[in-house]
Amino acid sequence: MATRFSIPTGARRQFAERLFDSIHRARVLRRAAGDASSRRRVPLARLFDYATGVEHDDDADIGAALASDPFLAQDFKRLLQQTATRQMARVVAASTQLLPTREGDGFRIRLMPSKADTAQVYVVIEVLDKGASPSALFTCDSGDRCRRHPLPPAEGGVVQMLLAVDSDLVRALSDVTTEVFMR
Repeated sequence: MATRFSIPTGARRQFAERLFDSIHRARVLRRAAGDASSRRRVPLARLFDYATGVEHDDDADIGAALASDPFLAQDFKRLLQQTATRQMARVVAASTQLLPTREGDGFRIRLMPSKADTAQVYVVIEVLDKGASPSALFTCDSGDRCRRHPLPPAEGGVVQMLLAVDSDLVRALSDVTTEVFMR
């Protein structure tokens, strides 16, 4: 069961921003001076906005920082676990399917090969609980590398995208060890 989180406002939001910034500063101070990951600083308040969709929807700086800083990526994953409206855990048993169908908290994701072009795959996300349509999907692989993928609007509770077989999203969704979060 997923934990629901409401986005703080007013004084609570300011407190959360200060708290996240303090935690981030403490980690930066603990890192070795020559550590490459310490060169990319992203305040955790900005990371919170990125995870919740409030601001910075497709911020390349945050994507690069998440890719280069394992501490920040771990913080981001924990943040997603607390704020995502829907999530899908890693599959424990290995799948024999090349393109698996996976069930999550209120949604199902199917990868279907295109009949017109074998180099393309349909990503079909069915929103089962008929809640608000998701606007972003986050994937976190077994190494806690997380990526944000904007989603087109759902039609009748279904989000559909046609992507290349070797796209980042298709590769991530094909890996049963990838965790999926949606907002």
